[in-house]
Parts: sequence; C-alpha cells; structure tokens
Amino acid sequence: MFSILAALAGMAILLFIAEILWHRKYMSGEYARKFVHILGGTFVAFWPFFLSFRTIEIIAAGSVVVWLLTRTMHISYALHDINRPTIGELLYPISVLLVALIAKDHWIFMVSILFLALADGMAAIIGKKYATKQTTYKVYGGKKSLQGSTAYLVCAYIVLIIGMTVGGRTVIMHSPLLTLVWLPIVTVFAENISPFGTDNLTIPLIVVFVLNFAMTMTLL
Repeated sequence: MFSILAALAGMAILLFIAEILWHRKYMSGEYARKFVHILGGTFVAFWPFFLSFRTIEIIAAGSVVVWLLTRTMHISYALHDINRPTIGELLYPISVLLVALIAKDHWIFMVSILFLALADGMAAIIGKKYATKQTTYKVYGGKKSLQGSTAYLVCAYIVLIIGMTVGGRTVIMHSPLLTLVWLPIVTVFAENISPFGTDNLTIPLIVVFVLNFAMTMTLL
C-alpha cells in the first residue's frame, strides 16, 4: 500500500508543480507538458521495481479517467494549454497500461517507457529550442527537425545502455542488430510520422514488441 501511495503522490506532486509553473508564467503549456512527459514518464518507468504490473495497469486506467475529467471540467490548464491538435496526453497513460499488459520483464517495461519519456521528450525540447529553418522539415500533422531527431537517437542509445545495466544485457547483446541498430532507427521514424501526438502510443508499443521478441529469441 505504501508503494502505491508513493507512486500516486509522486505523480500528483509533478502535476501540481507543472500547474504552478504555468500559472506563474515560468513555462508555457507546451513546456509544462514536456516537464510532466519527461519527469513523470521517467518516474513511471521504474514502477515495476516496486509495484506489480497489475497495480500499474489499475493506476494507468485510472489516469485515463482523470485525464478525461480534467479535459471536460477544464481543471488543468497547464496540460491542456496547447496551440496544436494532439491526443498525446491521453495516449500516454494508455501506453503505460498496454506496455504493462504486454511486457515480459520489468526492464522491458522500463526501456519502453523511457523511450517515450526521455527520447521522445528530449527530441521535442531540443527541436523546439535549436531547430533552424534549414533543418526543419514538414511531416503530416506538424514539423520535425534534424536536431530533434538526433537528440532522440542519442537518448535512445542511453536508454538501451540503462536497460542493459538493469537486466537486459543478455537479451540486447543476443540480438544487437535488432535492438541496437534497428530499434532506435525504426522508432525515430515512427516519432517523425506519427501525427497529433500518436507517437506516445506507437513508440512504446514498437519497443515492447521488439524487446519481447528479442527475449523470446534469446530463450530458444
């Protein structure tokens, strides 16, 4: 019970801080979302090490309900203050729910969510801050940049290294072409072509399926 309360309290504190920073004009709605996206997602990524997958599934399902309520009742301004069409905030907890249902091991869940939290989150921040007209290109539903995609790939490899240190070394090194070469490339491509925040769903699902497959191949 204490672990569940700690997980819920941690997310509540992050949302509260984001709301305060938005109201005091320290960050826009876009940056408030990325604040929660990165820090909240990183926190969630490590939940399997002190929470059961079933508990995570219940919390994630509850988060979907909470999001719908805040959207309908206009409770959270920070997370919904966005000047572009997106369903990414709703797909975030849905992704956590699905990955918890699918992942074959704790470290696979962790890597899948960190791909979403760190790689995707930093790609958005770096791209927004450092992209130039010459390095920006249009995709369906928005714009992307070489700087953002590069930041994504760097963070993806950092996440895979973290995954290797907490239990995934045998699986990742057994299929290096699939996990260390193709996985970052395929997911950065998915990040580029997934419109309206749907990369919040496509990225973690690609990662969890690939790593599950790699684990299966390792056990054969």
